[in-house]
Amino acid sequence: MTLAICMFCGAEKFGALTSCNRCGLAPTTLLDRAKSLMLSGHNFPPDELRKFSHTITTGMKVPYDPVALAICAEPIAEQDYYSKNITDTGRIRCMRCRKEFTSEDEHAICGLCRCEIEREVRVCFSCPAICDDTARLCQKCGAALSAKDAIKVKAIAQDIAFAVRRLYKKQSVIEESNFLAIIHRSLSPGDRALAEAELEQVAFYSAVLVLRKLTISNATVLAVTFHALEIYRQSFVLQGTTPLVAEALVNRYLKRFAGYDGAFARARSELPNSSEQWILFVAGDAVENCYGSKRRDLGTAMDMVLFIGYFVRTLTETTVSLLRKHAA
Repeated sequence: MTLAICMFCGAEKFGALTSCNRCGLAPTTLLDRAKSLMLSGHNFPPDELRKFSHTITTGMKVPYDPVALAICAEPIAEQDYYSKNITDTGRIRCMRCRKEFTSEDEHAICGLCRCEIEREVRVCFSCPAICDDTARLCQKCGAALSAKDAIKVKAIAQDIAFAVRRLYKKQSVIEESNFLAIIHRSLSPGDRALAEAELEQVAFYSAVLVLRKLTISNATVLAVTFHALEIYRQSFVLQGTTPLVAEALVNRYLKRFAGYDGAFARARSELPNSSEQWILFVAGDAVENCYGSKRRDLGTAMDMVLFIGYFVRTLTETTVSLLRKHAA
């Protein structure tokens, strides 16, 4: 069994979901089981786990990342859904599309949805590029591809979702900016929280731009984006948001993405000979969404350009590195 740390008392144990020999407690809720799985050898080496043990035993809180917890919770949530909804005849409504099907091997997701989730693509590291799953040659540079270059769409989505959250939480672009930092600090706590939620949507849209740059098929971009947003939806639920509100928050992301695509299209229409100035149009809309129309001027827009540029550049490097790691 895998080495794990008890989330309640910090003791070492074997098996993330087992009872602790020291305190006798076992995780029962979806959130606690996701936390327990996070504090296991599935995610960290022994040395890192012992640091978490010290954190818990000294009375400090482990800084669980909601997106990482949502990734850990995915298989647990499917098992819970299956056990609660399977009928005596083996019929169940798909956890994803809600269509009824006969379940085999304790799956809570129908075959069609599972094929979409488990779908693979092939990665060319000569470009790099994310190609169709049946491609034998890279559709960008012509390099040879093989089955060993295959990566699941789901794995890419998980990496994208986690990278956006990690980079966004660590980023200091706003704090170091000339204009946006002053505006950001002047906001009330409530308005600042709203602005930060909008900024994370801008960061996520930057990831969509990266996917479009690396990916041949728009269908693959959509598949990765929707699965990454599903991880975000689950992270909202784990933080205490109701499923209905979590769904509305995800729809807000999609609405923002459509809006930024509209800004991109306006730029292409008004500046057909410019390959770069589209970002000013997107940045202007991002400033308005984050801070209101009265804040929309050239200085704040240029600060937002730097914000978007930072994420596009860093997420490109991060995504290529993660793809290499999966292929290794």
